[in-house]
Amino acid sequence: MRSVLLVFIAVLLTLSPVSGLSIREANLSEMVASANRVFYGQCLSVETGTEPATGLQVKFYRFRVLDGLKGVGPGETVVVRQLSGAVGGPVSIPGMVQYQKGQRVLLFLHKDSRLGLTSPVGMSQGLFRETRRDDGELGFVNAENNRNLTHNLSDAAAGEMGVGPDEMQSLRSGEPLRLNVMRELVSKIDRYQREKGYSIR
Repeated sequence: MRSVLLVFIAVLLTLSPVSGLSIREANLSEMVASANRVFYGQCLSVETGTEPATGLQVKFYRFRVLDGLKGVGPGETVVVRQLSGAVGGPVSIPGMVQYQKGQRVLLFLHKDSRLGLTSPVGMSQGLFRETRRDDGELGFVNAENNRNLTHNLSDAAAGEMGVGPDEMQSLRSGEPLRLNVMRELVSKIDRYQREKGYSIR
């Protein structure tokens, strides 16, 4: 019973205060607001350790930033400390993503918790994997096929943030997004949120 309680506490401390334990659909605006760091990076190493306060298994992923979209810049190293998806016994953490050494991904990451742990915003929604678009160019897609990105996001609200009709159409299509398109969208939305003072850090 104690181990289950510790897992619950650790997960709560891993997640953003606004995300809660249940995973709901988050649109791009919400993801940008909730993300402390957004970057395209390559996983350099994967290590397993123990979180001292809870004794739970933790994965340590070291990423080299190839392109920084928010909070970090190219060439920086980001260490992602994340609870392991399976923590032993009857307890597991549903939706906890994992990475492989050498893998290149686009990540929207929560700010580190008090335990130094983090996770992608919306779990698998905040992890975008590389894929080839129909036109042969490199694109990025999440487990929702990017369809969460316009969830409850009106054209009017998007327009206020500087996101135009063509960009909204691209988001609604569910097609893999080019890196330059994602970079521009994150920049516009983050700039708007900073001006309004409600970006979550």
